[in-house]
Amino acid sequence: MEGTDFIFSGSVNRGKILEMEMTGKIRLVVWDMDGVLTEHPSSWKYLHERIGVDNSVNRNSWISGKISYREFIQKDIQLWLDKAGRFTKQEAMEMLGQIRLRSNIIPAIEELRKHNIKSVIVSGGVSWLADLINNEKMFEMVYANEILTDHAGNIIPDGKPNVLPDRKDLIISEVQELLGIQKEQSVSVGDSPFDISMFRQTGIRIAYNPLDKSIADAADFVITSNDLYSVVERILALS
Repeated sequence: MEGTDFIFSGSVNRGKILEMEMTGKIRLVVWDMDGVLTEHPSSWKYLHERIGVDNSVNRNSWISGKISYREFIQKDIQLWLDKAGRFTKQEAMEMLGQIRLRSNIIPAIEELRKHNIKSVIVSGGVSWLADLINNEKMFEMVYANEILTDHAGNIIPDGKPNVLPDRKDLIISEVQELLGIQKEQSVSVGDSPFDISMFRQTGIRIAYNPLDKSIADAADFVITSNDLYSVVERILALS
C-alpha cells in the first residue's frame, strides 16, 4: 500500500514458507497488542504517564530477576495508588480508551475472517485495553494481563499475569492446540524484543514497526506502516 515499507528480512527461511504451503494455508494470526494494534508502545507505560509515575526501578528489578513478573505488576500498581490515593477501573478504562488504534484495524481483521483466518491477541499489556479493542468480538481469543479490583471497582495493588512477556510461545501453543491449528499454519505479528518469544511458535514471523534491530532480525518480514491493512495484505499474499 502507499506509504508502506515492506522488506524480506535477511533471516527469512524460504524452506519454511514451502513447508507451510505443504501443510495448508494460513489459519491463525497471533497479534501483539501494544505498539501493533495501537500506536502507543505500552498500555502500562501509558497509564504511568497519565498518572505521573516512573516505574524504571521496578522494571529494572524485574529485568534483573530480583522480582517476579507478578511482583512487578503489584509494585507498578502500588505506584499509582501512592500517587492518586484511589484509582478505579472506570478511570483507568477512560484513559486507556484514549489510546489511538492503528488505521483500518476493523476492516483488516474482518478481511482475515472472510478468508477463514482466525485472529488472537497475545499481549503483556493491560487486559482492559484488549477488551476495548475487542468490543466487536473480532478476535477469536484475547490473552492479556489483568489488574485486580475490589467489589466497588477500586483498583488494588495486585494483578493476574496471564501472559509472561518473554514466554508468549506458551500461550500460542495452547491456542494452536485448542483450535487444532499447526505451527506452520500460524503467523505472529510483533514489534518488540519480547515478541521474539511469539516467533518461536509460528511458521511465519512479521515485525511490524519494529522497535529495534533484534526483533527485525528475528522476523521473516518487516513492515513499516500505520495502516494495519498492509500487514493483512502481506498475510493474504502468503496464504
